[in-house]
Amino acid sequence: MSWWHAYGQTDPRCQLCLVTLSQQGRLMGLAPLYRRDRSLHLLGDGTACTDHLGLLIGTSSLEAHRQIVQWSASEPSDCGSIFLESVDDGTPTQQVLGQSQLPTHRLAVEASCCIDLPDSWEAYLHGLSKNHRKKCRRWQRKYFDTQRVQCLSTLSRSGDGECTNWSFDEAFTTLIRLHADRHRGREGGAFSDPRFVQFLHSAFDSLSHSGQAEISGISIDGIVQAVEFELHSPQTTFAYQSGLASSGLPNDAGCLSLMSRIRTAIGSGKTRFDLMRGTESYKYHWGARTVKASSYRLRKPTLLGHAARSADHLRSYSKQLVRGIAGML
Repeated sequence: MSWWHAYGQTDPRCQLCLVTLSQQGRLMGLAPLYRRDRSLHLLGDGTACTDHLGLLIGTSSLEAHRQIVQWSASEPSDCGSIFLESVDDGTPTQQVLGQSQLPTHRLAVEASCCIDLPDSWEAYLHGLSKNHRKKCRRWQRKYFDTQRVQCLSTLSRSGDGECTNWSFDEAFTTLIRLHADRHRGREGGAFSDPRFVQFLHSAFDSLSHSGQAEISGISIDGIVQAVEFELHSPQTTFAYQSGLASSGLPNDAGCLSLMSRIRTAIGSGKTRFDLMRGTESYKYHWGARTVKASSYRLRKPTLLGHAARSADHLRSYSKQLVRGIAGML
């Protein structure tokens, strides 16, 4: 509920709306929604906050997804539509949305990138290009073997003697400072919004005790140069936010930090390292693949709903046309 407390609870236009699906008294599915004006949205939407949104279903049955989507989009009398942002292609939620008979408008959104991890660091290096593999080995010799790089983490792992324990207050303050440094000249990044600071602080408090949230960093020659805010599921590490000192660029601090975190994820038994939204070229140097996503707006199966869907299509086409014309000028 960290996102709701930071973004929704203080907005008079918003109202929490949780849709549940039960079978013989057992909870089978949950759609964590909120209402803004006359539209339902998934908690956590907005480009600054969450990727990989979807329904929480305790079964692989598409019918459970279909029932929740159908009810949420057509039953609430005071809502005209439901908007589901950044749903990964190929997931059960996306399959149901793509097959829906309701008036639906689909919009392709920025994809994310994910690295599939083998069971050892050497196997991972073997899967990289020859040029990038050489860089990793050179960084290992120059920075890690000589102990010029020291790792810091708010999460204590058994048998991990390589990372120095890092207090949350110091780590979070450093994350905000280096994130602003990284986004200098671009309005300060996500942390320029106090709601995002509150959200991330609260999320860490809720998740860190179970090892699901971590702030890590690297220092080079005694100075912290890069910070990562990560979320952990049993199989995946999500690189959620980061900060990078401009003074660390000559020493490839960003690459050293990512190299350290991927190696830690492999050592922790993770099978995926998720680089989140964006398809920047550097991600593919580390062996990432593209994960496409789409946003969907579903409307009620009424004459007004079909007309609104047509208006959605027209707006999207107009925007594409304007961008195409602008690109030719």
